[in-house]
Amino acid sequence: MFAEQAYLFRHALLRDAAYQLQLPGERARLHALAIDIYEELLPHNTAEIALELADHAHAASEALPDDGARCGYAQRELGFLSRAGQVAERRFRFAECVEIASRLLGHPAVTTAGRAEALRLRGTARSRADDWQAAEHDLMAALEISEPLGQLDILFNLGNLLRGTNRCKLAEDRFAQAHELALRIRPESVPSALGGRALSLGLQGQLPRALEMFNEALKLEPPLAARARLLSNRANLLQTMGRWNDSLSDLEESLRICPALGDRDFEGVVRSGFALALKMLGRLQEAKPEYERAIEIACVTGNRRNEGVSRGNLGELLMDQGEFSSAEAQLFAALVIHRETGNLRFQGNVLTSLGTLASVRGEHERASTWYDEAVRMHRASGNSRGLGIAMGNASYVERDRGRLATAVEMAREAVKILETAGDPANLAIARGHLASHLCLSGQLAEALAVLPLIGRSLLDAGLTGLYCEYALMPELRCALAGRDRAATAAVLNEFRKSDEPRCLRKALELAEMPGESLVAGFSPDELTAATRAACEEINRGHRP
Repeated sequence: MFAEQAYLFRHALLRDAAYQLQLPGERARLHALAIDIYEELLPHNTAEIALELADHAHAASEALPDDGARCGYAQRELGFLSRAGQVAERRFRFAECVEIASRLLGHPAVTTAGRAEALRLRGTARSRADDWQAAEHDLMAALEISEPLGQLDILFNLGNLLRGTNRCKLAEDRFAQAHELALRIRPESVPSALGGRALSLGLQGQLPRALEMFNEALKLEPPLAARARLLSNRANLLQTMGRWNDSLSDLEESLRICPALGDRDFEGVVRSGFALALKMLGRLQEAKPEYERAIEIACVTGNRRNEGVSRGNLGELLMDQGEFSSAEAQLFAALVIHRETGNLRFQGNVLTSLGTLASVRGEHERASTWYDEAVRMHRASGNSRGLGIAMGNASYVERDRGRLATAVEMAREAVKILETAGDPANLAIARGHLASHLCLSGQLAEALAVLPLIGRSLLDAGLTGLYCEYALMPELRCALAGRDRAATAAVLNEFRKSDEPRCLRKALELAEMPGESLVAGFSPDELTAATRAACEEINRGHRP
């Protein structure tokens, strides 16, 4: 037998038997020696192997006969477990966090402060995995036994949990408590508490007040890290308000701060939001490398959650560019990650995107399956915004199958849901779905009544591409259905002015489809000179 193979065991049972043959004192000595060797060889990096060191300390304490020495190693085990918990939380290994916290809570020597921190760790990890009920139980238990300084962090975590489960008024109350406590014991946390309150207000639809509170927090000159996060969170609110250009400015400033913070993980999160803003503003070529950088950073830092979000959003961008195979690969990768991390909300978002991709490919059965699963997931996670978006998109599958009545009802429900979600852009899109379906089902008067509610929201948001797709396209259908040549020409001219050649070509194709418009139809050549000029512009090569 070669020397390097001398101590390899052929079977785990043999290894365990050899271990058990060692006298308890000898076993304890070997485990203690292992700790000493690791600490000598890796004096500045033992946090990365803290869980293994905790196992050695536990084994040493169990084998030692002397009470004093046993207690010493028991205390060392607690210390190693605490460090291992910090590493696992920083690395987004939430299942490991739960395991470590449970070990801490079951340890006979754990202090009240240690119990509070372990409950906070486990509660936070469970909330990040969408195990909301267990998470809330842990965090409430931690709050009851924590000192005021510890309570402040727990209140932040509880506020985030309540916001994540759509209990936004309760979330605001928790952040208000954190605000009051921060004023007394940690003034530098006041801006972050105001930011938490602002996010909660925004989700309650109180957008102007939320924006005012964000502005107030930023005027307090918060520490640089807090300022970067406040700008990122205000950008999210501005996106909900449809102010995509303002959102982009906040994200750009947050990104400028990131190098000074040295927080690569936060940079990845901000970069992902920045890419989304670029995409929504039609700057797809700029958005793609930003998503790729966000994914690269998430892989380096181990933030599987943000990696999944970024891959899902990149998949949607690739779908918009017609790169369907690449889009599907990114969406499936995102789905796997969200299932690994137990994130129901983002699973629902990716399932919706997969449904849309299948629908674009004409795979109606597959699209319907994805949308049904997305709807179930959104209901389970309490994500009303995601539910409204999924139902609005799914209505197109019903339309393409010829089930217009079902499509109209689904679009109506999507509009009703999104009316309470505080998201004007997606509400406008859902209304565009509804107007199109109403027109195609012959309910022209009602479709015309919906149209004025759509365009302004999308234009105010700077979403010209979406304006063409979800405001002008339903208007074109109504003009065609009403046999209104002048209105048809005017809408087509609006498409031409928007500098969206892909949408203009689609609009012209629609104008030549009598079955789509429910009328005998007429050719664009019969329309005005402006429309004919638009046709000629496309024919000269202004095609995407």
